[in-house]
Amino acid sequence: MGFVRSTTTRVAAVGAVLLCAVAIAAPASAATGTLTIKKDGAVVWSKTNPAPLCYQLGKDFPQNTDVTNALDATVFLYDNTNCNGDPDTTLQPGNTLNFSIHSLQVLTGVA
Repeated sequence: MGFVRSTTTRVAAVGAVLLCAVAIAAPASAATGTLTIKKDGAVVWSKTNPAPLCYQLGKDFPQNTDVTNALDATVFLYDNTNCNGDPDTTLQPGNTLNFSIHSLQVLTGVA
């Protein structure tokens, strides 16, 4: 009986350690919804369920665009090409903003 209890305890302990390792290694959750950028009413960039990353749009990206945040996450907008420094503006979920954008950063979605 002691052998069975000891084996069960070891299996449970190993399972708990593996579960913790998986929880720690899990990536940040993607935002849910769509982020859309339009120029004169035409879609020039769109991302559905984007990962929480910096998206570099480039220095030649169309300017004075309408950025619509239909995500469950906040988006930082930058006038530089690599999300450096403080964001130039913050776009909350459910809002649209006309902005000259070169990069953007999607924050982690709400779980």
